[in-house]
Amino acid sequence: MRVAAADVKRLATWTACAALLFLSVRVTKIARYRAAGRVEGGLVGVMHVHSIHSDGGASLAQIAAKATQAGLDFIITTDHGNPSRPDEALPADPIFIAGSELATDGGHLLAVNYGTPTYNFPADPDQATADIRSEGGFSVIAHPMNARIPWTRWPMPPATGMEVFNGDSEWREVGWSRLARVLPLYWLNPVYFHLQMYHYPSEALRAFDREAAQRVFYLFSGLDAHDNVRLSHTRSIHFPDYLPLFQTVRLRIPPGVPKTREGVLQSLSHGRFYLSLDGIGTGAGFAFSGSLAGRSYSMGETMPNPGGRLEVTAEDGSRVRLLLNGKEVATGNGRLTAVAASAGAYRVEVYRSDHPFDPALPWILSNPIFVGSSYARPIQEEPTRIPEGPYLEILPSRFHSEAGPSSDAEYDGATMRFKIGKTSDPTVSPFVALCLRNQPPLNRDSRFRVRFTSDRVYRMWFEIHAGPRVYRTSIKSGPEPMTNFVDLARIHPSPKRAGATADSEPPTELYFVLDKQTVPMGTAGHLRLESLQISAPDESGAHAARQIE
Repeated sequence: MRVAAADVKRLATWTACAALLFLSVRVTKIARYRAAGRVEGGLVGVMHVHSIHSDGGASLAQIAAKATQAGLDFIITTDHGNPSRPDEALPADPIFIAGSELATDGGHLLAVNYGTPTYNFPADPDQATADIRSEGGFSVIAHPMNARIPWTRWPMPPATGMEVFNGDSEWREVGWSRLARVLPLYWLNPVYFHLQMYHYPSEALRAFDREAAQRVFYLFSGLDAHDNVRLSHTRSIHFPDYLPLFQTVRLRIPPGVPKTREGVLQSLSHGRFYLSLDGIGTGAGFAFSGSLAGRSYSMGETMPNPGGRLEVTAEDGSRVRLLLNGKEVATGNGRLTAVAASAGAYRVEVYRSDHPFDPALPWILSNPIFVGSSYARPIQEEPTRIPEGPYLEILPSRFHSEAGPSSDAEYDGATMRFKIGKTSDPTVSPFVALCLRNQPPLNRDSRFRVRFTSDRVYRMWFEIHAGPRVYRTSIKSGPEPMTNFVDLARIHPSPKRAGATADSEPPTELYFVLDKQTVPMGTAGHLRLESLQISAPDESGAHAARQIE
């Protein structure tokens, strides 16, 4: 049977029309997609936003306009810098909180609500989190599972929490094939595009649950918003825009908290908030609370003993999961009531089925309610145990001062007065230093007790040079005497010059260094070396004072 050419042409036309109709319906649905849910209440905001003061694409004023358009109550900027010091005044509305994204030895760390330190935060994550806390702030581990810059310091330092969602990582790490397929959606509906990039953060949540099972620890979402993708050293494009990111994943603080800087910071630093993918549905009606012996407990708080009651309220039709240390212990439809039968961290995940995204994508992630006496207070870093002697006192007068490019230092045998130079050349590092050279050989296991006072709080490098190797750590000084303990055996050496591979020579030189990595350029002040004591193990392995003539 022969098919007429006219019939073939007619069939092709109808097929093309059907395909075009299907595509137009699909395109229209995507373009018109809006998040469901109309319940309002509480405060809503975002964190981890970059501006032109580091590698972002807009000024703070321009970002504030986008934040207002998105209906945000607060925004936390975290420009790169140590710490970040934007020259631009912070906008008044919405509430702007300036922080920093620090590059540490373990990965990137967000510092939030610190004061105006006279020193830079150290590269060691434990020291950095302690310094941020001493400046009145809190710290959050950024994009811990990022393929390019993951978190590598396990166990985690005593940070306040970690990001389990990171907006920049989500779209960059889906793979080129998937990105190419869905990229056109960005111009149809950018919120829809971003939600197509998100997935259940299983690896990040496993790490979070391990940590929260041991101590008070909070989960955060970070946008890592830049509005700036660099194509080359000289070219970049504005993508993805701040506005759809501000509308996609948000931090929500329950009702009852005043819309003030203090109210926002108090809630975030104590875990009294939850994450809501507002691109799926406005999550303002969610509530998670506990009660025991007539007292109520909110997210972030600690119920002292098991046996209390836990209650969850979410939108009708949503699926609610209650998890204990990451394992599901109860489920519900819109509402859930359960008994906290065991100690641990209880958190909630809420899912909606009426969205066109990955069914495994959670709509809401709560912060935990902690149960058990071990959660009575957050774990802080243990104070360094400074072993008793014997130590040998090294007279401060044996040191001399040195100064690098455009810097000045004068040392009178106890106090060094200095000024760190300024330069725009990234290859030049202005510095000042106290030096003790040509020492008789010290052991690789030498220990040091160092005490400084200074006109203000400083971080400085403690360096031991051993031929081609450098042992380096950070120590602290301030107006009140601060004793630092350094165990050389715990410091991993780095090469002083190319090709250095072995500890071929004993330690012979000691330096205390201030440079642009530890303090802002242009800093002027003074340091007083109050005391330096050295000990090293003898042949039996016991530590004893080494006689240094």
